[in-house]
Amino acid sequence: MVDQIVHMLWERPARIVILSFLVVALAGAGFLMLPGATTGETLSFSDAFFTATSAVCVTGLIVVDTPVFFSLFGHIIILTLIQIGGLGIMAFSLAVVFLTRKRLSVGEVELLSYMLNEEDRSTLRRQLVSVILFTFSIELIGMVLLIAPMARSGAGNPVWLALFHAVSAFCNAGFSLFSDSLMGFSGDLTVNFTISGLIIAGGIGFLTLTVLRDDLVKVVRYLRPSRGRADTPLLFRRRPEFRYLRSEFAVISLRGAAILLLSGFLLVYLLESNGVLQDVNLGEKYLQAFFQSVTLRTAGFNTADISLLRPATLLVMIPFMFIGAASGGTAGGVKLGTVAVIWADIRRFVRGSDDAVLLYRRVPRRTVSEAYVLVVGGVIIVFLAGVIMTMLEEFSLEVLLFEIVSALGTVGLSAGITADLSGLGKWLLVVLMFLGRLGPLTLVVALRPRSTGGEAKYPDGVIPVG
Repeated sequence: MVDQIVHMLWERPARIVILSFLVVALAGAGFLMLPGATTGETLSFSDAFFTATSAVCVTGLIVVDTPVFFSLFGHIIILTLIQIGGLGIMAFSLAVVFLTRKRLSVGEVELLSYMLNEEDRSTLRRQLVSVILFTFSIELIGMVLLIAPMARSGAGNPVWLALFHAVSAFCNAGFSLFSDSLMGFSGDLTVNFTISGLIIAGGIGFLTLTVLRDDLVKVVRYLRPSRGRADTPLLFRRRPEFRYLRSEFAVISLRGAAILLLSGFLLVYLLESNGVLQDVNLGEKYLQAFFQSVTLRTAGFNTADISLLRPATLLVMIPFMFIGAASGGTAGGVKLGTVAVIWADIRRFVRGSDDAVLLYRRVPRRTVSEAYVLVVGGVIIVFLAGVIMTMLEEFSLEVLLFEIVSALGTVGLSAGITADLSGLGKWLLVVLMFLGRLGPLTLVVALRPRSTGGEAKYPDGVIPVG
């Protein structure tokens, strides 16, 4: 019986991914229920599982005040769950396997290939090492930059505060050791730009970071004197042949991120300049609008009071949270690449072309189908969750939709109602956080039966639409 279960799991890596998230969330909940994890009363299983799920799914929604309710031990547990969830549970586990120089089985190699979205299995070790090094290096840089402003806050150990917020930001988790998130740093340039940089770096994806690193190395080599005298003017030096951003995925990720960041900034500023931002000076208005645009990419921190935002602003924020960031990163959402593929297919239809094209490359029909499944599946989930929530809760529809999409997109921004939801409402958010972190496509792949070949071909049908 056990052998059959193991075989059923190994033949579908997606099933192991789902099971691993569930097991880690349960383990995290168990640790958070220990008396030493809290400063007072012991956490109930429901609230402990909600918090653990929010951490391992790098969401950031909370039902208790994290800095006040949990002890240092509890904060360490939450940070560990965030780091594991941000890296990907199985990637984290298999990294340990690589570091101990243990040989991987065929099933383990297939699982790692699925986790890293890498078809070339000969480069898996290098890819995994790059992911680990990028993660820890960027988090370390962020921590160093945050130490000084955290020390000025006088809220506790500045090194610990800097480390916690650097990891939480890069993993796009949104957990904070301040009760008001980062509202106390709304005018601090160092905190705003460091946290924003960490969020963006985690959101654009490890593949894009790798491409940017390689291009930076090329620039450094170009700037170094190569042939001729060292004092030869740069214009006349022999130039090596290279091209920036060779990856279409990297270009899409960077362009999409720039478009969403700019449009989000403009919309938040225009809608709230006379609202929640009206009492701050012009420079801080720009800074807060920019920061909230960044955090809409599934990060969950806030420097403005989200509960005071206008209904129109909440509704405008929902599509940004739904889209999220790039594939292969620490953020959630249906991903930038998915939206880009659908946009290319819509453009194909309008132009009457045969193929969807992105950056002079044809998009396979299978990729187009997967993109539509992700978006349509996400919309259906939001709709069903909205219907259930309106039956369970007394809050306004735009606030409930905001909370639902925040959970599904693993964003973590809240209009201030999470802790006040009913027990069933909280459990619904737990399910949405799992769905958002795993993705509808992972669930489809996990549940889809194995193809046996010999699929029947049917004649074309004539079905009017529109």
